[in-house]
Amino acid sequence: MHPHLFLDKDDISQLRRRLQDEDFNRPNVLGVTYSQIWKEIMEVADSTLRRKSMKIYEGTYNYPEGYLMSLVEPEQPPRHSFRHPFWTGICGSLSRDMTNLALAYVLAGERAYLERCRSMVLSICEWEVWSDPDYPTPERPFPCCLDTWSLLSGIATAFDLLYDEFTGEEREKIKNAMIEKGIIPIRDYALKKGTWLYSPERWPNGYAMLHAGFGIGALSLLGECREAEEWVEFEKEKTLQFLDREVGPDGGLIEGLGYGNAAIAPLLKFMVALERTTGDSMLDHPAIRNVMLLALYTLAPGGKTAVNFCDAGGPEGCKPTFSLLMAYLAAVKGNKYAQWYLAETGLYKEDWGRDNLFKILWFNPSVEARIPSDLPRYRHFRYTGWVVMRSGWGPSDTLVAFKSGPYRGHGHTDQNSFIINCSGEWLLNDKGYQRYERPYPSDTPDIDEEKIRLMHVFSHDTIGHNCVLVDGRGQERVGGKIVEFNGWNFGATVVGDASEAYPNLTKALRRLIFMEPNTIIVRDILESDRPRTFSFLMHTTKEGKVKTHGREITIEAQKSRLRAYVIKPEEVTIEVKTYPYPRTREEGHYVEIRNKEKSPRGEFLIALQTSSR
Repeated sequence: MHPHLFLDKDDISQLRRRLQDEDFNRPNVLGVTYSQIWKEIMEVADSTLRRKSMKIYEGTYNYPEGYLMSLVEPEQPPRHSFRHPFWTGICGSLSRDMTNLALAYVLAGERAYLERCRSMVLSICEWEVWSDPDYPTPERPFPCCLDTWSLLSGIATAFDLLYDEFTGEEREKIKNAMIEKGIIPIRDYALKKGTWLYSPERWPNGYAMLHAGFGIGALSLLGECREAEEWVEFEKEKTLQFLDREVGPDGGLIEGLGYGNAAIAPLLKFMVALERTTGDSMLDHPAIRNVMLLALYTLAPGGKTAVNFCDAGGPEGCKPTFSLLMAYLAAVKGNKYAQWYLAETGLYKEDWGRDNLFKILWFNPSVEARIPSDLPRYRHFRYTGWVVMRSGWGPSDTLVAFKSGPYRGHGHTDQNSFIINCSGEWLLNDKGYQRYERPYPSDTPDIDEEKIRLMHVFSHDTIGHNCVLVDGRGQERVGGKIVEFNGWNFGATVVGDASEAYPNLTKALRRLIFMEPNTIIVRDILESDRPRTFSFLMHTTKEGKVKTHGREITIEAQKSRLRAYVIKPEEVTIEVKTYPYPRTREEGHYVEIRNKEKSPRGEFLIALQTSSR
């Protein structure tokens, strides 16, 4: 019986009744009321109805002015010759629209929402393929990719929610399209040894999204297709493989927060639908709670940004993620830490896009929000090689994050790097998402080949991170490791070993000591087979004001300040440098501390202290 994936007819009736429930419509810690969420969902659906087309491929060789694609009866996008995953965004947008229209219809009953959604679903079912035939190349396109996840999961959700509104002929058409263009291509690719769908190590978030789409599609066809049960069992094994192998014992996610959430959220949807539909539960797997701890610890003071190691966010940090996971844990499991995270970040005040269904379904303001002050203030995420240390959980506290771990996926050459946040401001920062070394359709005419190269170097390579350079050179694409971590009641220490990442060093050890509430000591021990020039780098945002006086360095932001003192080496040169690509969003500056005399052995000893202004 449909719907059954995420809610049934009784749930829909309950969601309607909550509009009149005072407990859901009074001021609360989440910052919004149920009626406000309902209103937002209807506004999103109304906005979708008003949009009749969208412009795609803008800025490409084939379509410099863009190609106008219908949103009433979306046709398969035309071929293109620009090496860019256009269909990822296109199909993500279509999935969002179909899901929100279907949701608005089952809640409010407006026929206009149904008819637009029906038109979109049936039109997309006529496409030849649900994956870009020109990506990554026209000669060797993927048989399925993130566009397949979007279309399969979106259409499966709409099929489930609107099942009674489709005719028998329409249902057969949708079912066949899901199987032939989504489920079968994913299954066949996942059975092929060596592909990124066979095992999660090669592309964790891609593996997770495609398998979640496969599972949701299969669950929507239970009772409609005899192979569906077999597909569900296959997906249970693949999901467990991800949870066991890609979520570390402490909750670490190898691709960082952005792509980590991109993996966990779809798998959570599959697991929720699995439990509702079959009674089989995977939701007590320890990975679920452990990822919650990753989200808590990496949240910056004040809750507006988070740690942005790997490809996540930008120079001002990563936007808080894990809205779905935290909403589920708070509303369904009654987790008070998760409710605090939602309240602290204000995530319920934002549009959840294709996940608005879960925003209203898992809205539960009655759960107490508990600040995680009873948790240890320091945590080592062993699998990823991250350590997070904080003075507390308040808006004026200090957070220090350190990284030395595997180089994989969306990683950077930044072993032994660290970042510092005080009062919600990144005084020492990471550049976040790297600029890949290829043209982007959105590039302006002044973004030439050399500027692209430099933007890549300063966002991916060692020079763009708070690391060490050797004769101006950084690390190779090799991992590091945490060799020591200890925490006590007023501080913590971590030692990272990046020796294997430097081709010109035999030893590269960094010890960082954090002493509450605001003192950090960093010591580097560097050894080589010949005299070298060693550089200690300190990056800050473009808003950070940097001053130097002798051995002292001060970085001032709007609400906070960082003071640093160079204890070793005895003879140093300190320079403030700007990035060599002005007038871009990645613009910023950094401090370079160098030894004056070359030596085969280098040592840096830097004392740092944060303060609120």
